[in-house]
Amino acid sequence: MFSLARCCQLITTATRLIQRFTSSSTNRIDFPFFKTDDFFQSDETPTFEHLPGVTRVLGATKPVEVTLRLLAWKKKMISELGEAGFAKMQQETLDAGKFCHKSIEDYLNGVPLKDICVESSAENLWESVLPHLNDITDVRKVEQRVEHPILGYKGYVDCVAKYRNEWCLIDWKTSKKVKRNLEDCYDDPLQIAAYAGALNVKSPVQDQIRSGLIVKIYYDRSAATAFNLNSFALEFYWEQWLRRLAQYRKGSTKMKEETVADFLSIASKVYGEK
Repeated sequence: MFSLARCCQLITTATRLIQRFTSSSTNRIDFPFFKTDDFFQSDETPTFEHLPGVTRVLGATKPVEVTLRLLAWKKKMISELGEAGFAKMQQETLDAGKFCHKSIEDYLNGVPLKDICVESSAENLWESVLPHLNDITDVRKVEQRVEHPILGYKGYVDCVAKYRNEWCLIDWKTSKKVKRNLEDCYDDPLQIAAYAGALNVKSPVQDQIRSGLIVKIYYDRSAATAFNLNSFALEFYWEQWLRRLAQYRKGSTKMKEETVADFLSIASKVYGEK
């Protein structure tokens, strides 16, 4: 076993490694969320060899502590279910979410409710979200690809429609845990702000997205939770998104991967070496 002094030294080293990532400065991106009457856009726009998806950017720039928490959860589940059992659970969860999204898409595209065939694995999710679907009218966009031509990223918008008579961008998210607060939604608000920003840069001033809605749909059939983001919240999360995009562009992904690998290596020595 390591001595107490050696363990303290290793933990201190690990802490410094995490700080090396979390405290690293990133280039700032300044770009307005809303288009105004005096908005100027050059005829020459940047060209990108590859447009990263919003989810890719957010996944690659997750804080180290979030990544470690996910790894710990994965290890715990594998110990309980085994590798094959964990993979099966993950696939079933993913499939149910896809089936539910497809049923929502059919509904928003005008398929009568009685004619929508919901897969058995998605029935609980469907029952969870159904009450909120009744509040949606005047659907403009469903599962539409969006790109930001200047900042260089892409994604898919779930829906743009009126929710309780207010125009907003809607994002459907499945969850196994009930979310009580917007803070529990992690990067979901950044994702919706990124999509809205990509729509706004190409839309007339009068058609700017000024409201967002995150709908958390539950696997246990609990009533879905809707979190509304007003214009102030969207601008706040837009700034956070720009920071994460700058971090991604700067190449912090590699730093993060090295930091996590270094930390896990140290942790394994602390807890595993005899």
